[in-house]
Amino acid sequence: MNNAVSTPAGQGAVNGASIRVEDDRTGISTETLRRAFSDHLFFLLGKTNNSATAADYYTSLAYTVRDRSCAAG
Repeated sequence: MNNAVSTPAGQGAVNGASIRVEDDRTGISTETLRRAFSDHLFFLLGKTNNSATAADYYTSLAYTVRDRSCAAG
């Protein structure tokens, strides 16, 4: 299941380049994974990068992976 949306060149694209938008909860691009990880850390756990522990990072990663495995199955 692909949740990405592409904008063809000329329709909202800049300089003829297409724009790809992925759902933060199920996307698998590097940028989307980073954003989802940070969102889980901040919004679910209430932590920032400065206050998070190793356990908080692990939990945020687990939520990020869980979102993708639930969407795939």
